[in-house]
Amino acid sequence: MNTVKYSLASLFLITVVLLCPMDTAGKTVYIRNYLSGRKILSVHCKSGDDDLNLHTLPSGRGEWGFSFNPNIFGTTLFYCELSWMAGLNRVLTVYDDGKRWSSRNNLYWLINDDHYCLCYSAIERWGCWNW
Repeated sequence: MNTVKYSLASLFLITVVLLCPMDTAGKTVYIRNYLSGRKILSVHCKSGDDDLNLHTLPSGRGEWGFSFNPNIFGTTLFYCELSWMAGLNRVLTVYDDGKRWSSRNNLYWLINDDHYCLCYSAIERWGCWNW
C-alpha cells in the first residue's frame, strides 16, 4: 500500500514540475523619477502577498527598486501607487506574470508628468504611454 502512495505522490510531483512555468529567475523592478521641475515622487508598491511600503524619490532622476522571485504558478502581480502633487494619484502595474513585457529580468519604469515609459535597459525601450 505504501508503494502505491509513493508512486502517486511521485507522479503528482512530476506532473507539477512539467506543467508549471519554470521562469522563476529573479526579477528587479526600478521606478525612476523623471518629473519636471523639482517634484518629488512618492511610490508605494504592493502585491497580493507583499507591501513594500512608501518610498520617496527625489527630483532629478531619483530611483528605487525591488527584487523578487515570481511564484511557480505564473500569477505574480505587482502594482504601485504613484503621487507627486496634492490630489494627483496614479496606479501602475509594474509586473504582471501574464504579460509579455514582464518576461525580462529588469524592468525600468520612467515616470514623467504626462506619460510613463517601460525600458529594459538604458538603450532598449518597450514603449511609452500617456496617463
